[in-house]
Amino acid sequence: MSFRTDNEPFKAAMQGFTQKIVEMMKAENLFESQGGPIILSQIENEYGAHGKSLGPPRKAYMNWAAKMEV
Repeated sequence: MSFRTDNEPFKAAMQGFTQKIVEMMKAENLFESQGGPIILSQIENEYGAHGKSLGPPRKAYMNWAAKMEV
């Protein structure tokens, strides 16, 4: 399986994992809008510089990740 690229099985797993983490954080009232300390959550980390040089599938993945709503 290819990770962090435009790969549907990976993206499905990533979205499911992200949804689970967000649900757990919401259940504990950790987001600022719930009175908690977390003001921002980040879906990807340190990928921008790498994605630009790795071709269209990586760019498509970055766009997908940026638009993911959970």
